[in-house]
Amino acid sequence: MEINKCKYKLKQYECFSGGGQYDQEGSEKKLGKWIDLDEGFKIQKQVTYNGEYNLNGMKVGRWDILFNQGDEYKQMNIIISVHIFSGGGSYGYDQEIGEKKVGNWVELIEGFSQFQQVTFNGEYNMKGIKVGKWDIMYREWDEIEYKKIGGGVYDLEGSQKKIGKWVELDENFWITYNGEYNMKGMKEGIWVQMDKWKKKKYGEEKYEN
Repeated sequence: MEINKCKYKLKQYECFSGGGQYDQEGSEKKLGKWIDLDEGFKIQKQVTYNGEYNLNGMKVGRWDILFNQGDEYKQMNIIISVHIFSGGGSYGYDQEIGEKKVGNWVELIEGFSQFQQVTFNGEYNMKGIKVGKWDIMYREWDEIEYKKIGGGVYDLEGSQKKIGKWVELDENFWITYNGEYNMKGMKEGIWVQMDKWKKKKYGEEKYEN
């Protein structure tokens, strides 16, 4: 199967090929190297995932995220000061749970687009569970560097509990929630809502446990 995206430029079409190979048994398993389109692929979100499927049709090894913000698809490089982080990460395979993310990852927010470039940067343990520090990064469409706008820490025990101070984003990306989780992974104390653009306090809510 081949996926083609074409654009008209200087009286000629330029095409970019994607896709890959399915198995011959009729089970529609993807095999080998693939270029998958993001589920929300559109003109403002030209994102592809490049990697490999094993013989069981599971993602394995390194998968890169590529984003077209101009005339060509490029590996997403999350630039923070002098450090560069590549978009995507690695998959492992477990017979019981199938494919799982392992190690360091740079993931896209669900509503990622040219004008809403937000990523989540952190680590998965060998069981595919988020652990340790996770940062929320943001970049304007015309900027080079990503800036940290939120995040916090997950416990190291593998229960994926948020602990300590966190800055979270709302679904619409406009409001941040600033507060603290206790050791049980429950919100406690006062959580402040901030307007990210106006940088003003929007409200607050008190949690008691």
